[in-house]
Amino acid sequence: MVRTGGELRVAGLIGVWVLGALLFMPSAQAQDPLRGAGLYLQLPGGVAACVSCHGPDPAGNRNNLLRAAGQPVVLLKALNAIGVMGYLKGALSDADIADLAAYLETVARAASDPTHTVWPRSVEFGALGVGTVSPEHAVWLRNLSAAPLAGVMPRVVGGRFEARHNCPAVLAPGAACSVSLRTQAPSLGALQSDALTWGGASPTVTGLAATGAAGPVAVLSIGTTDLEFGSAEVGVVVLRRFNLINAGTAPTTLGVHTFTGPTAGTFSSDGGCASGTVLLPDTACAVEVRWRAGAPVAYEAALQWRSDGTNPAPVRLQAQGAAASAPAVPPALPPSDPPQADGGDGGGCTSSGSGLRADSGTTLWMAGAVVALVVRRRRRLR
Repeated sequence: MVRTGGELRVAGLIGVWVLGALLFMPSAQAQDPLRGAGLYLQLPGGVAACVSCHGPDPAGNRNNLLRAAGQPVVLLKALNAIGVMGYLKGALSDADIADLAAYLETVARAASDPTHTVWPRSVEFGALGVGTVSPEHAVWLRNLSAAPLAGVMPRVVGGRFEARHNCPAVLAPGAACSVSLRTQAPSLGALQSDALTWGGASPTVTGLAATGAAGPVAVLSIGTTDLEFGSAEVGVVVLRRFNLINAGTAPTTLGVHTFTGPTAGTFSSDGGCASGTVLLPDTACAVEVRWRAGAPVAYEAALQWRSDGTNPAPVRLQAQGAAASAPAVPPALPPSDPPQADGGDGGGCTSSGSGLRADSGTTLWMAGAVVALVVRRRRRLR
């Protein structure tokens, strides 16, 4: 078939566009979402990683992060076009960009999976003093479906973090299980990352990261791993308070705190532990967490903190909404007595139109008074 000049020009333009796209696209390779999970939390050389701007929960889609899910070319375009991300162009290779996009794709897919949910979606142990063991951090999974959930057994890929879990081979409908994670501090300045994976139709990847530190280290402590809000009627706000304590030997600067989990949007916080707060050793700041019941269902989430010291384990938040109670009905008034023939109320005096009612004694007294007046007048006339 002979093509016309116009067709040849269109074909040429398409070829140029495809060639340009290929030049800007990272080289084709097998993408590794597990490695991407580590890069999201840590980058070599102390370069600020994605988590510093987009937060510990990528599913929150802060700054439209998930537009790059499975799209390395979109991520590369953002590095070239967005000024605050420009510093990453020299820190990320084509392979890094491809792996980050692959990790974000697992996050986006898992966030929309109707069968189960996992939270938190990343765990930063923070800076650990060399030779110390980290606090235990928990990650939870809940079966959201009405059918048993099989094949979601958790495992850590990499082997640098220890894990123990209570997840059965088959998770009952609506049930939850958890994984407890900890690690020993890596060598001074070393970065350590692994990935916690869950099976299933949409495998979920949770990034794990820690850093080795020498000398004095700040250690954040909350003193509780569970915060119960009890039961409240729809529309009611419940408050819980606790202290965030620096139990270490160095000052620390707090980073952002994040609510993550199935109903994270119903929880919020106030208090003196905002991002940028500096906590000296043996000092604390107060946190107030608010929960508002929106429906008569169960609520759960987790609260995470970031800092430049050892981070505390996430706090699990649980609550139960209850239907609003019906308004109270005032008691019925007793029936009134039927009116009497004389219009009175059955006793005493009345101000009705029938006039004052006198008793017999009063009548005799009045008659005697009249007689006395008549007799006295006759005597005067004589």
